[in-house]
Amino acid sequence: MKANLNEMRYVGVLNELQQTQNEYGGIINKLTPLLTFRFGYYHMSFTVNVEARVIDQLVNTITIFTRHNPLFINDPSHTITIDNVSYSIQSVVPDFDINGCDTITLKKVGA
Repeated sequence: MKANLNEMRYVGVLNELQQTQNEYGGIINKLTPLLTFRFGYYHMSFTVNVEARVIDQLVNTITIFTRHNPLFINDPSHTITIDNVSYSIQSVVPDFDINGCDTITLKKVGA
């Protein structure tokens, strides 16, 4: 996917969930920022009928595009934070072209 730089006007943070052990032997989950990146929202329009179960999967889901980076992978330990809201990565469609943009589908954590 090709996009102009002026379309990437939002900022997100790619995080990795790391587990550490405290002095009492307990496990502590900590989000560690890996990458701050600029992105744009990818808007799709539906022109066909969609089944109700597919619509349920799209609730609390957004799609963004950003410059290609190999750090964007569908890994349960990675989340993306946008405006203090965490999203898990549902799918990544990479674009390996020069100046290509990956399309990333995100789902709100806890939803």
